[in-house]
Amino acid sequence: TEFPDTYFSTCDVDKYELVRWAPAARNSFLNRLQWSVRSPAEVNHEPIASVNGDASANILYLQAKPGEKVHLDASGSSDPDGDAISFHWWRYQPADNYPGNVEIIDPAASAITLQIPQDIGDRVIHIVLTVEDKGTPALQRYKRVIIKAG
Repeated sequence: TEFPDTYFSTCDVDKYELVRWAPAARNSFLNRLQWSVRSPAEVNHEPIASVNGDASANILYLQAKPGEKVHLDASGSSDPDGDAISFHWWRYQPADNYPGNVEIIDPAASAITLQIPQDIGDRVIHIVLTVEDKGTPALQRYKRVIIKAG
């Protein structure tokens, strides 16, 4: 999707930060339209994203020492319709304030281990888990993890 050149005249956001959400928003909208003409049992339901046993809609806050390894486990995630699910872990760098690199090895795994940088200081790192079901349309649910030195 292309936005007019003047679209960003009032905000300082990279276009990618907006259009990255477009496919998921479109599928969610299409799914909600189905809810208006079908029974709840006939439509797709969003998957449940769980990290380290927390399946709530709340942000998961973790503290870690510099150099420590942090384990993030989404194996408790599920889909209420029984559809297969996939995982995608990613760093939401525009939301955090750590200037260095944070490597996510195997972002499609249900569980990952992050090495907390030695120079994290008082900064935070935002990691997002996207869980997507294989229903029609495919729906996504997100879980944000904010890690700070502690």
